[in-house]
Amino acid sequence: MKINVSGKHLDVGDALQSHIETHLNDIVEKFFGHGIDASIVLSHAPHHKFKAEILVNIGHGIRIRGKGECGEAYSAADKAIERITTQLKKYKNRLKNHHLSQSEKNAQDIMAQSYTISGEDSHDNDNDNKEDAQPLVIAEEATYVPELTVKEAVMRLDLEDCQTMMFINKAHGKLNAVYKRIDGNIGWIDPKL
Repeated sequence: MKINVSGKHLDVGDALQSHIETHLNDIVEKFFGHGIDASIVLSHAPHHKFKAEILVNIGHGIRIRGKGECGEAYSAADKAIERITTQLKKYKNRLKNHHLSQSEKNAQDIMAQSYTISGEDSHDNDNDNKEDAQPLVIAEEATYVPELTVKEAVMRLDLEDCQTMMFINKAHGKLNAVYKRIDGNIGWIDPKL
């Protein structure tokens, strides 16, 4: 598996890089035998802590995200790997079954485009109105919108540790979304035309 370890304003030494690569490879091989690629970003966090963010692509559009924060870089990386391990244990059987059904239906996935939309005119240098400034809307990468059941979409939402997941509902072939609600539950949007 190709693993890219990098640091944001932080020098990642060879020992830490080797530690992360070894542990991450062991975990992915234990559950799947292989993975496509992984990226790990280490950075400083508030209060003299380190933050590790790991994204593993195990295939068929399935990505697993883990985050960890701790006072030491090694411990932050270990917490992120531990989060990925927990997710893989939880969903191992469903993921293996999903691989088989997904390979048959890849032709029906659609591609979502990547855009960056500015919140306001970039030539405006008025710093007094920062409270009124609109945030940027950024789609960082092109991604496939997979055809899934609602149960599979909720599983992917948890694996990717994201707030929202868009998918094509296998039941009727229309776009749906699942999202994490403020109360901790999962919301499901199934628009009726």
